[in-house]
This record gives sequence, C-alpha cells and structure tokens, in this order.
Amino acid sequence: MELPVSPINQWGDVRRIDQPSPVYAKAEPVNIGHVVFFVEDLAATERFYCDLLGFQVSDRYIDRAVFLRTQARGGHHNLFLLKLPNRPRGLNHVAFTVRDIHEVIGGWHRDE
Repeated sequence: MELPVSPINQWGDVRRIDQPSPVYAKAEPVNIGHVVFFVEDLAATERFYCDLLGFQVSDRYIDRAVFLRTQARGGHHNLFLLKLPNRPRGLNHVAFTVRDIHEVIGGWHRDE
C-alpha cells in the first residue's frame, strides 16, 4: 500500500524547511495500529489470543503485561494486554495509523 504524504521534519530527515504543513479537514485512518485491553486474568487472556486466534507473544512484563502480534514478522505488537491492580477489565484505547502527524492534529481540531 502506498499513501501520498507530505514531507515532515524528523531526526536526520529535514525536507520541509520554511514551508507550511499540510492541513487536513479530518483524520482518515489507514488501519488499526494496536488495541490495548485491561485484563484481570493475564495468563488466561494470553492463552485465548495465542491458542485460539493464533497471536504470537512479542514482549512481556511478567505478571503485568503482554504484547501480542498477529504475524511472526511485522510491527512490535497489535494487541497489548495490561493487568493493573484495582482496574476493571475493558478497553483502554485503540490506536489508528494515519498518514502523518498533521493528520492527527487536523482530526483533533475538527469542528462538528
């Protein structure tokens, strides 16, 4: 997949000097970057995603959190399961992939 994007200034890559940034009327997500859930039983939830749905562990904090991904190769994680004391289980957040940081700001400033 290729997306048309405007140059952005970042470490070691400064292509947009003294030029205005693009302005987006709204954010248009390309895909879901990752999802984070608070869980009560970390081991059982990990087994569900790995054994039944085929996710793979990419990283973990023992007895606290596990990062899972859908494929052996690719990004660090698609799903993050987090066990916190006194925190009920449920969705924490969904992160979307967008073209660039300017699209995030455009989506955030959108008037409805």
